[in-house]
Amino acid sequence: MDHELSDAEKADSLPDLLVNSTFAKSLGLSLDEQRFVPATDLVGPAWEFTFKGQNERRLIFDYSPVAGDKDYIVIRIADILQRQSFFLKYWLKVHSIHHRPAPFKLSSYPGSFHEQSTAFVQYLDQLLCRPDMMAILMGNEWEDIPFDWGDLK
Repeated sequence: MDHELSDAEKADSLPDLLVNSTFAKSLGLSLDEQRFVPATDLVGPAWEFTFKGQNERRLIFDYSPVAGDKDYIVIRIADILQRQSFFLKYWLKVHSIHHRPAPFKLSSYPGSFHEQSTAFVQYLDQLLCRPDMMAILMGNEWEDIPFDWGDLK
């Protein structure tokens, strides 16, 4: 029987899954940086993983393994030369792409942590291998996606 993984063990296992994904292999992505981000008044502690490829684009994952259903993964696509970025969640909203409820919460996927994270990476493979998203990630196109400030205005 698997033992319960600590938050750090969970965070340590994600980069390997991501690097071995279809989208990462297609783009030649590698892990560039990994760091722990302490909790703030607004969000819990998180681990940030930055992946780089052969161009100026970066995929930045923030993973917070908060207990219960408060876990989250935020994915940002950044152009480091232009100093621009957007959140994948808002790109999906702008393009009216709705795949599943709460796709950026591992707890929304069934099974153990490994099964949840594997299902999440499979979801990302479908999403990030789309021709429109691949054009952005490969550096051929860029979109200005507005940030929804919500209650933070």
